[in-house]
Amino acid sequence: MPTQYARSQGGIVAILLAAASLTAGTAALPSIRGGAAGPAGEAYYMVVYSAQETGNNPLTSHCFATFARIAGGGPDRVELRHINWFSVRGHQTGVTTGLFDTNGRPPLPVPGENRTTREALELASRLGLRVTRWGPYEIDRELFERAARQIDLLEGRVPGQSVLYKALDVGFRKGPGVRAVNCIHAISDLDTERPPLRTWTSYGDEAARKVVRHLQRWIKEPGREHLEVWGPIWRATWRGSRSFTMRPPGRPRPSGDDRLGHESEEG
Repeated sequence: MPTQYARSQGGIVAILLAAASLTAGTAALPSIRGGAAGPAGEAYYMVVYSAQETGNNPLTSHCFATFARIAGGGPDRVELRHINWFSVRGHQTGVTTGLFDTNGRPPLPVPGENRTTREALELASRLGLRVTRWGPYEIDRELFERAARQIDLLEGRVPGQSVLYKALDVGFRKGPGVRAVNCIHAISDLDTERPPLRTWTSYGDEAARKVVRHLQRWIKEPGREHLEVWGPIWRATWRGSRSFTMRPPGRPRPSGDDRLGHESEEG
């Protein structure tokens, strides 16, 4: 099951301490395979997050993800890539656009920004949102590399292409030159071979669950969360931050199988 961090009125410290309890047993990393998965001594993981209000308000819901490369030994053994795609205004206020502008028309695409998972967690804490995570799941190296290419696209490093933000992005996700996606499809569109994931009215937790299912062909063991690497990933997420104070690791909160199954969510 996904792990949830309860709504906090006390700011970032409460959400961090709740998550830090999951860091037990991180002194030794798992046996890391080479071969087709990547260079010897490396393994790759994905964590998908959702943030939403208790009342499940779609305007304040958000999805974001971390992709990790973990190499054996050394303080720099964890490399993270983040997809936290939101409008510029959304990153500041935590509120996306509705179905219609004040003039009654559908809103146009707006400039977007890709930021880090840490920034998404800090924003969720300021708004008192409940944060849920799926993973870490061990993934193929290909998905990690697809995430890196998607980040390049979102951050404007692909010549001749640019991406804007649009909450309701039907009809905007494909095409030459300029396109627009929401936070959910910025992650799910790592898979460009199959029909695109269509979340329709799903958002928050339900949308994140569909994203994981959509990408599960790159998950080595769908449903198995690797809690033994959660601690290193979590600490790397807050590396260099003055907001984060790690308390002694506690016993991991049980996660179990999120029952991903093989249900198709495409439509």
